[in-house]
Amino acid sequence: MASHRAPKVSNKAAAYTVVGLTAGTVALVPNLSQASPAPTYDQVKTEVHNLDAQSDTASQQYDAAQVQYTQLQQKIDGLQEQITTESGDLRVLQTSMGLQASAQYENGDVSPTLQLALDASPDAFLTQASAAGETASQDVVKLKEINQAEVSLKQDQANATALLAQQQTAVKHAAAIKATIQSELQKAQALLNTLTPAEKAQVEGPGGSGTYNTVVPPVSGRAGAAIAYAESKVGKAYYEVGATGPDAYDCSGLVMAAWASAGVQIERDSMEQWASLPHISESQLEPGDLVFYYPGSDGPGHVAMYIGNGEIVQALHQGTDVMNSPMLGQMPLVGFARVV
Repeated sequence: MASHRAPKVSNKAAAYTVVGLTAGTVALVPNLSQASPAPTYDQVKTEVHNLDAQSDTASQQYDAAQVQYTQLQQKIDGLQEQITTESGDLRVLQTSMGLQASAQYENGDVSPTLQLALDASPDAFLTQASAAGETASQDVVKLKEINQAEVSLKQDQANATALLAQQQTAVKHAAAIKATIQSELQKAQALLNTLTPAEKAQVEGPGGSGTYNTVVPPVSGRAGAAIAYAESKVGKAYYEVGATGPDAYDCSGLVMAAWASAGVQIERDSMEQWASLPHISESQLEPGDLVFYYPGSDGPGHVAMYIGNGEIVQALHQGTDVMNSPMLGQMPLVGFARVV
């Protein structure tokens, strides 16, 4: 694999990073610095497999935080454009009102309404002008427009400030998840290294650029295009939290990019994909459908693409390439959904 990649470490290991992110979870990583008996193979296997779901869920939570950031940025950009337009409109109105006052002053005939407008705040002016029965005058109309423009501008400025605060929170949340995952990889690797190479391989499951090859049926149409894209990444792209290609993907990033290549847009993370797509039974499963694993309170923590004959293509976990795998027997199954 390319030298720019970090040493391969299972996201079964990365799971140890998120034990504290979900309420009610308990850290399962033993204190390796203490002189205590090394965990047995069965203990390591049980702990790593139990933490798979938490690891994948953390990755998908990171994706969701990134989506929230992007959506907030779009709203902020839209408000900034609106604020710029409103500021320009307000200046035009204020200039127009000033020119009107100047012209009347030069002619020695400043109307009482305009004089009141110049001497009072917009709200006070409108109240007094209305009481004086002068609401039909052009001066009052102009001042109403200015007052409304100022109110709209201030509201949009307040909304933009609130959105910026939300965006900063989303960024901090995403950074905290990713930093925790990365910092704990070495701890988990140390735990896995207490096993023999054969035991470690059994605990980690599929890894590296290994493939599981069966004869899969040819598929045409959009599903065929999506499968072709995903298959083109097998052994050539690697897993990375939050990545959407072209050289690295996480699980939901891979299936999203594959279907985007076929002209179909789906949600970014596995939880939203599961929530937004129609569910199907295993008996209805067709190539191109999505297979979801690791149940969680927010939704499935992992997703793969079915390609036929009991085989999936997936971005599995840290330290592995995109790979083909058996659909069943590796991870707890949630269900199936169809991209339409």
